[in-house]
Amino acid sequence: MSGAGLAGLIGTGNTQLTADQAQKLSPDAVEQLATHAQNSNPSIVSSVSNFYAQHTALVKTLGGAALTIALAKVAERQKQG
Repeated sequence: MSGAGLAGLIGTGNTQLTADQAQKLSPDAVEQLATHAQNSNPSIVSSVSNFYAQHTALVKTLGGAALTIALAKVAERQKQG
């Protein structure tokens, strides 16, 4: 998935998500985004798991929208790098 793919998922020309847009993503879109992130960086699941283990309360407070935004940022950085 390219930035254009992300824009297609959120239905705008932007490649960045707002919290509101992230909350409205379908589970399939989140899965596509996570798959792309993992393909770009195979250690992403381990990295996210480690972050979650160290900051459980923060992740629970922020919720799934924040995780979606974080994965989108990781994928964007991988694409640029």
